[in-house]
Amino acid sequence: MFSRKPAAPDTDLAQADLEARDARDRARAGDWAAARDLIVAAGDDWELRGRRLAVLGDAVADSPQWLDVWEAATPDDPTVAILRASSLMDLAGRARGDRSARATSPEEFREFHRLAILAAEAADRAVALNPLDPNPWVTRMTSMLANGRGRQEEFVAAMGEAVKRDPFNCDAHIMAVTYFCEKWYGSHEQMFAAARGRPTRPPAPRSRCCLCWRISSTRFAHSASTPGGPPWPRRPPTSAEPTWCRRSRRARRSGARPVNRA
Repeated sequence: MFSRKPAAPDTDLAQADLEARDARDRARAGDWAAARDLIVAAGDDWELRGRRLAVLGDAVADSPQWLDVWEAATPDDPTVAILRASSLMDLAGRARGDRSARATSPEEFREFHRLAILAAEAADRAVALNPLDPNPWVTRMTSMLANGRGRQEEFVAAMGEAVKRDPFNCDAHIMAVTYFCEKWYGSHEQMFAAARGRPTRPPAPRSRCCLCWRISSTRFAHSASTPGGPPWPRRPPTSAEPTWCRRSRRARRSGARPVNRA
C-alpha cells in the first residue's frame, strides 16, 4: 500500500470473471473442454455468454490451434462456430487498425474486408446451428463495418434479429451507434437516434443514458480530428437523457409504466 511504484493496470479482457480467465488459459494450453464448459455454464444468460465469447474469441485470434482441435472433435458444435466468427472479426479489426481511413493502407483495407466476409459466413453458420443465440447476429452486424455503405436495411434487419433474442444486448446497441455514426455509414442525427431506440427497440433506460454520453465524447473526438469537419455544438444533445432516466426510475419504484420517449 505504501509502495511508491504504481501498480500496473489490469487490462485483461476477462476483467473480474475469474472463471473465464482460468478457462481461457487452460484452453490455450490445449484443454479446449474448459472453454466449452465455460460457455455451457453461462446458459441463456446472453450477456455473460457474450462477454465470455469475446474473451475466448480474442484468445483464438492469438492462437487458434486449440479451437481447430475442438472443431475436429465436434464439427457441428455451435459454440465452435460463433468462436470462429468472433475470432475472425477480431483479426479483421486488427488488420484494419484504429487509425483514420486516410492513414490506413489499401492492403490493410483489403485484409479487413476479406476477414470480415469470412466472419460473416461463420456467423451465418453459427445462426443455423443455434438459432436462439443473439451473438452471431451481433458479429454479423460488426462484419458490415467493412463494407456497409448502402446496406442500412440489411444492418437494421440483423439488429432486429439480435434484439429479438436479447432486447437489451449491450454489444448490439453499441454496434448500432457505431455503424450509424458519421465516421462510418451514418450521420450525427442517425447516431443519436440509434442510441435512443430507432430504428430498433430502445436499450434499457440506464444503457440509453450511457450510450448517449459515450457517443457525445466519440463525436467530439471525431470532429476534433477531422479537418474541415462540422463543428461540435456547444451543448451536446444529451441533456434530456439524465432527466428521462430519473423519471423512469421513479416510475418503476411507484409501479407505473413509463412512456417510451424514443
